[in-house]
Amino acid sequence: SLQAFVREISLAMPVVVLCMVGLSVTDHLVKRISPDTSVTPDVLRNLAESPPTNMVYLLLIFSFTFAPIAEELFFRGFLYNALKARIPKAAALALQSLIFGYAHFYGTFQSGVVVVLGIMLTAVYEWRKTLLAPILVHAGINLMTSLVLLAMMTEAAGRPLLGVSGEV
Repeated sequence: SLQAFVREISLAMPVVVLCMVGLSVTDHLVKRISPDTSVTPDVLRNLAESPPTNMVYLLLIFSFTFAPIAEELFFRGFLYNALKARIPKAAALALQSLIFGYAHFYGTFQSGVVVVLGIMLTAVYEWRKTLLAPILVHAGINLMTSLVLLAMMTEAAGRPLLGVSGEV
């Protein structure tokens, strides 16, 4: 119902904000410890620096619309529940989160971050007892990431391409 949807959105929004704050703090700490490491995968930086095409924009829209639905149906709705029926809940949570993290392989460190997000999404699923909640949280995280990528694309648009710059 509409009322349930609004309730789940209002619960998902603070979770998304907490996740984004957590990712920002993690990125800051990682950069202080190892300046060459970042939570932002290289593939996103490369995408931001490539000439924008309609496909990039379609990919961004896909990332916060269809992808969270498909991934939550599979990882939490199917895989986690199938594992939970056969092995202890903690083992099911860990195994499906590892698979989720490495299905998003952007590098070992970044996949580790996604494993933690998988654990958090499963905790939201267990808390709310509905797939709608992790779908909305997942969509919110992907939307925020898409907005960051758009900002990176905007910043990269003004830079010289292939080291060629002009002076006025």
